Amino acid sequence: MGRPIDKSLIGETGTNDKIQVQMWGGSSVVTGWIVKQVATGEYYVTDGTVLDRAELQAATVTGAGQARIVVTVYGGGTEYAKNVLAHRVKTFEGGNYIWSLSAASAAGEADVALA
Repeated sequence: MGRPIDKSLIGETGTNDKIQVQMWGGSSVVTGWIVKQVATGEYYVTDGTVLDRAELQAATVTGAGQARIVVTVYGGGTEYAKNVLAHRVKTFEGGNYIWSLSAASAAGEADVALA
C-alpha cells in the first residue's frame, strides 16, 4: 500500500487538518473527510451522517462508492488525487507532488483540500 496517510490527517474533522473529500451523501455530492484508509486510493469516508467505502476518481462523484480529493497545484491548476501518501500526492493527471498542512510555496508542491 505504500506509506499510508498519517493517522492525524484522518478521522473526525473540525480543526481544518483532515483531508477533505467530495463524496455521495445519498442524493447529492457532499463534502466529507476520510475516516480510514483501506488501500491505496480506497478509503472509508463520511460527511458525519453517511459512511461509505469509496475509491478515488477524477470524474464528478455520481453515486456511492466514489470519492474525489481536490489537489491545487502550486502555480495554478486543479487536479484530482489518485492516491495520497504521507508526504506526496499522485494525481490522475500524472502529477506527483509534495504536500503538507502548510500552503504550497514552490514548483513541485500542491495543496490537498482540508476539512
